[in-house]
Amino acid sequence: MITYADDKVVICGPGPTRVIRDEKDGQDRWCFKCRKRREFRFIVTTAVDWEHDYYGPSGSIHCAVCHLTDGDCFPGRYRMWGEE
Repeated sequence: MITYADDKVVICGPGPTRVIRDEKDGQDRWCFKCRKRREFRFIVTTAVDWEHDYYGPSGSIHCAVCHLTDGDCFPGRYRMWGEE
């Protein structure tokens, strides 16, 4: 949602989130930002007010050192989550 107030644009995004799962994701892999083999973490987050969250929990893979999302994917590539 976008609202205009005094010639300023306010974009209302998702509220605060919390981590509900954080675990190691397989073996160490190459991180394209660190340029080294690193541990990657599978992290699932959900809205703090999960009863009113439209999207539900969301999963992602992060480098344990630089925290880059999908850092093990070749640059320009990313993971698609959900139904195929």
